[in-house]
Amino acid sequence: MVFLSILSILIILLIGFVAVKNSFKSKNGVVHLSALTLKIGAGICLGLVYTYYYNGGDTFLYWHEGQTLANFIMKNPSNLLNILMNSADIPSLADQLIFVDQPRALFFSKIVSVFYLLTGGNYWITGAFFSLINFLGVKFFVEELTKKFHAINKPAIIAFYFLPTFVFWTSGLLKESLAIAALTIAVGAVLKITRTEKYFQLMNWGLVLLSILLLWKLKYFYAALAIPSLIIIILFETIGKKRAKNPGFVLAIFISMILIVSTFHYNFKISRVLGIVYENYVIGIKGSQNGIEYYQFDGSIFSFLINTPSALMTGLFRPAIFEFSSLLQFLVAFENLIIFIGFILLLRKAKLKTLFHNPYVLISMIYIFTLSILLAFSTPNFGTLSRYKVGYWPFFVLLLLIGLLDKKAEAK
Repeated sequence: MVFLSILSILIILLIGFVAVKNSFKSKNGVVHLSALTLKIGAGICLGLVYTYYYNGGDTFLYWHEGQTLANFIMKNPSNLLNILMNSADIPSLADQLIFVDQPRALFFSKIVSVFYLLTGGNYWITGAFFSLINFLGVKFFVEELTKKFHAINKPAIIAFYFLPTFVFWTSGLLKESLAIAALTIAVGAVLKITRTEKYFQLMNWGLVLLSILLLWKLKYFYAALAIPSLIIIILFETIGKKRAKNPGFVLAIFISMILIVSTFHYNFKISRVLGIVYENYVIGIKGSQNGIEYYQFDGSIFSFLINTPSALMTGLFRPAIFEFSSLLQFLVAFENLIIFIGFILLLRKAKLKTLFHNPYVLISMIYIFTLSILLAFSTPNFGTLSRYKVGYWPFFVLLLLIGLLDKKAEAK
């Protein structure tokens, strides 16, 4: 066990060294080394916070579930694939599982079990592996983004490497670490395909499909909005550059893609979406000390519509600086305050309207606003919301920084 732990640490150091080595040939070497160090450190902090502040929680539930699966595998090594593929169908194993009726949590726990075996059963090293994987995915995305749009290097670095809540909640042993890695790899691969115009290179398409599949298995509501967004990018780059400058055209295509994606999962059927969101709201609001209540919200379409502006503000800027009830919430609220001030400054830009004619900005805004509204409704708890918002938060901050740092958009 000790040997495996030491070997795992060496592997992490080797992969990290290879990942940042080439960066030193450019100006981003120190940036990438700092971001990787911060990411692994944040994963350790996450474990400490869950240990001493929350006294347990999701990260350790996943760990213990992975441990249960790993121990069962060690007792039945010849049955490895069946255990990983059909865990819930093995009675002697299913009786021991916490997440037997929660497929996404169980899927993540299976991944954890593999790392449990590889690291000699060390929680902290496993968390470091997940932090490293997330860093590699984010780094790939940022590099592809800045190759396609050279002028946004600094905003991308700030938003995806050093945004505090994003770094924290995408580090260590949590689903978000792998889910955001999958999301950023998928977007990065699509950007690479459109940038190089190598539309028939199977390796890149395989990377997109595998990443989307992993994202779907971990966080299907991220995937449900990411898939239409990526399809629109591909359509824009191939056949629709003129029409895509029309906001109505982009919105129409996005809605069409949403209707198609809604057939992929029963929770995404149009007739069920609002009901599922309301059910999650009711569950989340019960007994919650930090519950987010909406005006006469009863699950009806009318109550959704009148509360949508409030949900959007909640998804983007709450908890506010006067709403925190703990040190961690204060840190989140302070970050929200800084971003809100930046947003107000951006609204004063004379040429803000020109952003709406950029299809990439339009696609990003539709993705950000839709996901933030749905999550704000279905996750009426500040603590959970600050964790789930990592699926759109850095993209919003990226757009904000681009607007603020764009001298051409400043008022004359």
